[in-house]
Amino acid sequence: HIKVETAEPVLANGGRHVVVTYDATKLATGVKIYVDGAPVPVRIVADLLSNPFESPTAKFTIGGGGYVEPFLGEIADVRLYK
Repeated sequence: HIKVETAEPVLANGGRHVVVTYDATKLATGVKIYVDGAPVPVRIVADLLSNPFESPTAKFTIGGGGYVEPFLGEIADVRLYK
């Protein structure tokens, strides 16, 4: 699996626009995170992708599932593009 998070917490401040891109290289370095249009530094937590990219057992998680406090807030819109 791949797990990437922002190096610093993203504070809500009334609402933020967060974009995550992935270049499908099977490497965590292919994940980029942008907050309000600006790239932010990321911390690679796991870089162990071994399953095929389209795996029926793969999990996609937003805002939790790790070893830190989960996201406690509201997500207004999520879009995935292939």
